[in-house]
Amino acid sequence: MPTISVIIPVYNHADELKLCLASLREQNLKNFEIIVIDDASKDLEAAKEVVEQCNPPIQFIRFKKNRGAPHARNEGFRISKGELVIFLDADAVLESDALSIMVKTLASNQDIGFVYPSFYWGQKLFKGKPFDLETLKEENYIHTSALIRREAFPGFDETLTKFQDWDLFLRLAHSGQKGAWISQALYRIKPRCNGMSKWLPSFVQHLPWELIGWMPKTVREYREAKRIVQEKNGISVAYQGAFWALFRSAFMGVLLIELLSFLVIFHPGINSAFALVIGAFMLIIAWKNPALALSFLAVELVIGSKGALFKWGGNAVNDGGISLRMILFAAFFLAWGLRVLLDKAYRHWSGFLKGRKMYLALAALLASAFVRGLVQGSSFVFADANAWGFLLLLLPTLDLVQRKSQELQRFLPPLVLAALFYVSLKTIGLFYFFSHDFGALWEPVYFWVRRTGVGEVTRMSEASSAFRVFFQSHIYEVLAFVSFVWAGMVGRLKASWAKISLMLCTAVILISFSRSFWLGAFAGSIGAFFFFLRTENKMSGRFTQIKSFIRNTGLPIILGLFLVAGALFFPLPHSTGGSLADLLRSRADLGEDAAVSRWSLLPVMWERVKEAPILGQGFGATVTYKSSDPRIVTATGGMYTTYSFEWGWMDFWLKFGVLGIPVMLWVLFSIGGRLTRVAEPWIGRMGIVLLIALAVTHFFTPYLNHPLGFGVLIAAEGLIEFFGIRKADS
Repeated sequence: MPTISVIIPVYNHADELKLCLASLREQNLKNFEIIVIDDASKDLEAAKEVVEQCNPPIQFIRFKKNRGAPHARNEGFRISKGELVIFLDADAVLESDALSIMVKTLASNQDIGFVYPSFYWGQKLFKGKPFDLETLKEENYIHTSALIRREAFPGFDETLTKFQDWDLFLRLAHSGQKGAWISQALYRIKPRCNGMSKWLPSFVQHLPWELIGWMPKTVREYREAKRIVQEKNGISVAYQGAFWALFRSAFMGVLLIELLSFLVIFHPGINSAFALVIGAFMLIIAWKNPALALSFLAVELVIGSKGALFKWGGNAVNDGGISLRMILFAAFFLAWGLRVLLDKAYRHWSGFLKGRKMYLALAALLASAFVRGLVQGSSFVFADANAWGFLLLLLPTLDLVQRKSQELQRFLPPLVLAALFYVSLKTIGLFYFFSHDFGALWEPVYFWVRRTGVGEVTRMSEASSAFRVFFQSHIYEVLAFVSFVWAGMVGRLKASWAKISLMLCTAVILISFSRSFWLGAFAGSIGAFFFFLRTENKMSGRFTQIKSFIRNTGLPIILGLFLVAGALFFPLPHSTGGSLADLLRSRADLGEDAAVSRWSLLPVMWERVKEAPILGQGFGATVTYKSSDPRIVTATGGMYTTYSFEWGWMDFWLKFGVLGIPVMLWVLFSIGGRLTRVAEPWIGRMGIVLLIALAVTHFFTPYLNHPLGFGVLIAAEGLIEFFGIRKADS
C-alpha cells in the first residue's frame, strides 16, 4: 500500500501538469501513488498524453462533463489507497524533499491531522503561520496542498464555488483535528489568469468598498462566496454588514448636521430653533434607545470640540446662550433617568463603586473647589465648574454597559469611527481650502469654524499661505493614531480601513501643528513599545513583530505625510505654500507667539498657586498675564485675564490645592490598573497607552478637566465594565 496518494485535478493546463509530474518524479520519497483527474478539459487528449509518457504508470480519469475541482478531488480520494493524501494543483512544482519533510512532520506529531508548508505563488512568498482556529476563522492561511491523514479527511464541499480549501480546514478544525505549520517553502505555484489557481489580488479584496456603499462585481462575488463559508461554519458575518451600513448612515448624518450648522450660524433665531429640535430628537431617542443616544453623545464630542455647533439663545456671533452639548446632555439624562426609575434598573448598581472609590475623593475635591470659588466671590465659578458635570455620564455608561451591552457594541464603534473619519476629512479639506485662494468664501467658512468653537484657523507665517487647522477634538485623532500604532505592534493592524484611518490621523496631527499633540502621540507610542517589549519575550518573536509593524504602519504614516504635502502644494487654486519642513520647524521654535504666551503664563500661575497651596483658589480663579497672541495684542495691548489655563496639571494644584494632582493621578492609575486585568489583555494595554498619551498632552493643553478628556476616562471605565462582564460570564 502506498504511503501517500497524490491527487491532481487538471483543467486545460497540460503543460503545467508536465512540470508538476516531473517534480514528483524527483522526490526522494518514492512510496506514493499519483492520480490525475481531467475535469473535461477542452483539449481532449493533452493531459492524457502527458500522463501516458510517465513512468511508473499514473492513474488517469477523464470526466465527460466539467464538475469543478471539489468533485474531481473527491473522486480522486474515493479511488485512492494511501494512508496520507495531498491534493496538488496542476501548476504546483515541488521541492525534491517536499513529501518526505511533510511525512516526517506528521509522523513525529501523532496528535495532528494535517501539515501545511509555506509556498511561493510566482515570486511572492506565502509564509503561512502557526495553526490557530481563531485566526483561521478570520482568514485562510493554509493552501489546498496540505498533507492530510486519510481518516481525518471529510471531503470537499462540492456546492461551493470558492474557498473550498478554507471550508475544508475549518471543518477539520471543528472536528478536533489540529494542523502543523512547516515554515520552509516546499512548492511553487505558477500564477495564471484562469483555472483552479486563479486568485483575486488581496489589495482589491480588502479595500474598504463598504465606505462608499459600492464595490466591483468581482469583489462582490468574492465577498458573497466568503460569506457563505463563514455562515456555514458558524462565523458571525451579520455584524460586519450592519457595521458599515451604520457607518455610512452616521457619516451622512454628521455631514448633514455640519451643513445645517454652517447655514444657520449667522442667523441666531434659526440657530436656536435647530438646537431645540435636535434636543427634542435626543429626548425621544434616549427614551426609546438609550444606547444609541449615548453613542450620539460620543459622536458630538468627536465633531463638536467645545460643543457649540448649535446654540439656543446665542447672540449674532454665537456667544452666550446654551450650547448644543448642554442641551443634548440634559435631554439624555432626563429620558434615561426616567426610564431607570420606571424599570427600577438602579437595583443593579450596587457593584458600580467597586474599584472606583477614587471618584468619591474627586467629588469631595470638586465640591470643596466650588464652595471655595463662591467664597472667593469669583464670577466664573459656574462657567469653570460646568465642564466637570460631564463626568456624571459615567453612571449611565456603566448602567448601559451592564443592561444594553449588545446595543452599545452595535452602535458605538461605527458611529464614533464615522465621526473620526469626518473630522479627518474636514480638517484636511479646511487645510487645503485656507492654503489656497478661494476669495470671498474664506470669511464665512472661517467665522463658521470660530463661532461654533470647533477650532482655530491661523496663518503659519506671513511668507506662507499655509494655515494651521487646530480642533480641540483632534485629541481623539491623537488617541486613534496611538491605538493603530499599538495594533500594528501586536499584529492586529490588518484591515485596509484601519490603515486608511492611520494615514488620515497622521495627516491631521501634522496639520494641527500642535506640539502638545505631537508629544502626546510620541509618548503614547513609546508606551506601546514598552508594553510590546514586555509582552513579546522571545527576541526572534520581537523581530518578527517589528518587521510586521513597520510593514503595516510605515506606509500609511508616509502616505499621511504625502497627503499633507499634496493638500498644501496642489496648484489649483493658486497657493504659495512655502516649505513643509520649514512649517514643521517653526513649531519647534519656542520663540513663536503661542509658545511665548504659554511660557509667560507659567510663572504667573505659580504665584497664584503659592497664594493658596493647600486648599487651592477654587473654581473661577483667574490670572492676568501678558500674551503674545496677535488678536489679544490688538485688542488689549497683550494683557489677558482668564480662568482657563494651558498648563493642565498645574491647573489642578491652583484650583484644588495640594490634593488636586494626587487625586487625578489616583483616578488614572486606578483605571490603568483595572485595564491590566480585563479579559482581552491587548485591549487593556491599548487603554493604558491611550491614558499615557492623554496625560502627557494634558501637561501643555488641558484635557483632563474638559468633556473631551472625560469622554476618554468614561470610555475606559465602560471597557473595564464590559470586559469584566464578559470574563465573569465565561
